[in-house]
Amino acid sequence: MSSNRKTSLVWKYFIIEANNPRMVQCKICNSKVSRGSDDPKKQGLSGLMSHLKNHHPDIKLTPEKAENPKANEEADLNSNKRKAVTIFNMRSKKQRSDMLQSTIPNWVQASSKIDSNSEKGQKFHKSIFEMMILDLQPWSIVNDAGFLRHHALIAPNYEIASEKYYRSLLDPTYEKIKVALKEKLVQSEAENVSVCLDAWSSFHHGYLGMTVHFISKDWNRVKFCISCSPFDESHTAKNIFKEIKAAAEEWEISSKIGVCLRDNAANVKAAFNEPS
Repeated sequence: MSSNRKTSLVWKYFIIEANNPRMVQCKICNSKVSRGSDDPKKQGLSGLMSHLKNHHPDIKLTPEKAENPKANEEADLNSNKRKAVTIFNMRSKKQRSDMLQSTIPNWVQASSKIDSNSEKGQKFHKSIFEMMILDLQPWSIVNDAGFLRHHALIAPNYEIASEKYYRSLLDPTYEKIKVALKEKLVQSEAENVSVCLDAWSSFHHGYLGMTVHFISKDWNRVKFCISCSPFDESHTAKNIFKEIKAAAEEWEISSKIGVCLRDNAANVKAAFNEPS
């Protein structure tokens, strides 16, 4: 890209076309003007200056005398920053790369890409993955234009992975947290625990959740969910009891359960009368 773009006053009145950097658009009359060659190094400003002279003769390209030229340059730079990135669709890697090259100004272009396998790259991946989980965002958010535009401004040298990649992190993360919570339960030395049950339906599917509550050896109240499972079987007392028993055995709390908080549904009440 020609260095003239950084210094010439002409660029106050034109913006480069996102899909065709050889063309610019006049901010005053919206006319399209050619910059000449397809090679950025050979592109000039003569066509742009001729357009202003012939169609906007009131525009003066002679810079006014300033007491602090450096301050003016910084003001122009800040103005360019506020222009941000034009609307674009980056739903594929090729589109993402092409649009970043043609629409993001120099101030956000990084000198080198962050290796996705590096420590810094993994921190970015982890942050995006945690946002998906905590905010209940769909995996497809990494393909949304608004999310990608925001990301391109705050971290242009880091490339977001595909939704398949973030989806692949779910199972190992679940197992890792599960191990940590089991260890927490053992280290608490709790002799008794209470559980809270909840069963519900959503989008034609049933679910059964189980939360455990206890007091740690340091007299701190601890609670976390130990089970939230699909429950599409018939909601009979026998099936409910089977799910509760399986979760209790998996977490090794069968002999520690003291109080169980549940609703008054007949099938849930009957589940606690099932023989163990």
